[in-house]
Amino acid sequence: MPPPTQRPSYLKAAIDHPMHRTALGVLVILFALCLWRRLWSIALLLIAAEALYLFLAPRLSPFQKACDDKNARLEAQKRAATLEQIASRLSTNAKARYDGVQRVCGKFLDTLRAQPSPEALEALWAPRLKTLSEWALRLLVSIDATRADSRDLRALQNEIESLEREIAALAEGSATLAAKQQKLALTRSKLERFAQVKDQREAAIVQLEIIEGVLDDLLAKGLSGHDEAAFGAQLALLSGQVDALGDSLGGMARQQSDAYALDSLKALNS
Repeated sequence: MPPPTQRPSYLKAAIDHPMHRTALGVLVILFALCLWRRLWSIALLLIAAEALYLFLAPRLSPFQKACDDKNARLEAQKRAATLEQIASRLSTNAKARYDGVQRVCGKFLDTLRAQPSPEALEALWAPRLKTLSEWALRLLVSIDATRADSRDLRALQNEIESLEREIAALAEGSATLAAKQQKLALTRSKLERFAQVKDQREAAIVQLEIIEGVLDDLLAKGLSGHDEAAFGAQLALLSGQVDALGDSLGGMARQQSDAYALDSLKALNS
């Protein structure tokens, strides 16, 4: 799960606020004039005004909410840039599939906006669609990272057969026998890992196809969802499917993150 968004420092935000910076510049000039004219009481009032602002502003709920909203926007922009960078490194086919997922998500949101109470529907489904899109990207990264060249498989198989023939031809106690046996064990281990990666890739492809199927189902029902009650019932059924899919993918991602595509998967989790 991604870590929770860190709350900003409200005091720092109050200090760095553009209006405060402007006011602070004016205050410094006035303070300098007061010192020059020996207007001590006014100088103390200026200091008190600054201290009062720095004490009250970070504690005001509207100010805190504005800071939280700004921080959330910056985090969203940063994450979007990270996801775009990861997507740009996908293979051509994987990038095309990811673009297709995003197009379907966009079409479905457009359908929701044509429904009664579109704000509530969009607030409910926009995060779900974003999650599905990110799961698709996660799986496509995994699929790309586990592409297994059939030539590599044949090379490993040929190497094993060659080593087995060489070992069979060596006399017991030969100086090179132990070295050949060790090399054979390592090559067989590589072949086993090759098979595991292939299984992981096939599982990722299946999960990606499930996501694409869910999105296609959403879009198909969304386009025909003229009856508000019926459409709402369809969305309720699909929401359960989305939640179940998330649980399934969560377990799979924990296994995959230990095996391959670490940099991209860590970026997706951040």
